[in-house]
Amino acid sequence: MHGRAEVQRWTRDGHEGRYEAELDGWKLAVTWTPEPPKGGPRGFSWTAEGPDGQKAASGELVEEIELAMMAAEAAAKGAPDPKG
Repeated sequence: MHGRAEVQRWTRDGHEGRYEAELDGWKLAVTWTPEPPKGGPRGFSWTAEGPDGQKAASGELVEEIELAMMAAEAAAKGAPDPKG
C-alpha cells in the first residue's frame, strides 16, 4: 500500500488504549495487540464502522501503525485493503 495516513486526524484514546478517527461519518479505530506470553503475533489491527452500520476490520496484524491507519482510512473511502 502506497501513500500516507492522515495522522493529524487520529487521536489517542488513553482510556481505551487505542487511536481513533472519524472520516466521512465512519468511526475508525487502531489497536495495539502485544505479543502473547507464549509467543505469537503482535501488532496493530483496525476497525471501521460506517454511518449506515457497515463494518470492516483488518484480517491480520501489521507492525506499523501508519499501515493500519491507512487501511482503516481506505475502508472508509471504499477502497479494498490489500493487506486483508
